[in-house]
Amino acid sequence: MLRGKVEQSPRIPEGMRVYAVGDVHGRQDLLEDLLCRLVEDNARRPPAQVLYIFLGDLIDRGPASAGVVNLVLDFATRHDCRFIRGNHEEVLLQLLDEEAGDGSTELARMFARIGGRQTALSYGVPEPLYNGWNFDVVGEMMRPFIAQAHIDFFLAMEEMIVLGDYIFVHAGIDPTLPIDAQDLRKTRWIRTAFTNAAGPFEKYVVHGHSITSGVDMHPHRCGIDTGAYRSGILSALGCEGAARWTIQASTPEC
Repeated sequence: MLRGKVEQSPRIPEGMRVYAVGDVHGRQDLLEDLLCRLVEDNARRPPAQVLYIFLGDLIDRGPASAGVVNLVLDFATRHDCRFIRGNHEEVLLQLLDEEAGDGSTELARMFARIGGRQTALSYGVPEPLYNGWNFDVVGEMMRPFIAQAHIDFFLAMEEMIVLGDYIFVHAGIDPTLPIDAQDLRKTRWIRTAFTNAAGPFEKYVVHGHSITSGVDMHPHRCGIDTGAYRSGILSALGCEGAARWTIQASTPEC
């Protein structure tokens, strides 16, 4: 285990307040509610430099991926936001890439397996049309349905964000490597090699990707993927100074 600096309460840079949003997975309804709650929470606190970080996996599984992207793009016109690419955005970009995606039945099957069908329908692909596509043409046939602005948005997403004693990533970090030597693709896909590691890590890690029934707070990391698409609970973590707090939006049933 690679161990970092002496254990102490991790801190966000002075004067900043950060809200990190977990995996949305097409739940536009929950995200609309959560963003209102975050803005209201911020308004109740003293003035600060506020940053909203979205940890990736905005798309797939839930019914309104296109609506989620439109929502966060609109929100970002009024608030300071940064976006991390999740493994689901990675798969979609690979599928839409002519060189990687055209003719790739493996990518198309993965896309379908991880909830991509719902994403395709949310972008206006007629259900009978999607159901009739062979796997080797899914990427090519989907391309005209997805606005270039959305593709550019996915391409511009970040791999990780370091702020003070914190690192924000989609899935986690390789606990055997320093931050500046991470395999960036692994930060979107890693699971138990990270979540089972005791720490301490070089930075306090805020992540999504691995679903838990509630916010998964530990001394050296915090997981905020509460399975919104199936649980009806979307979670966020607020961070300021050495303080951390959670905010959630939920529906009675998913």
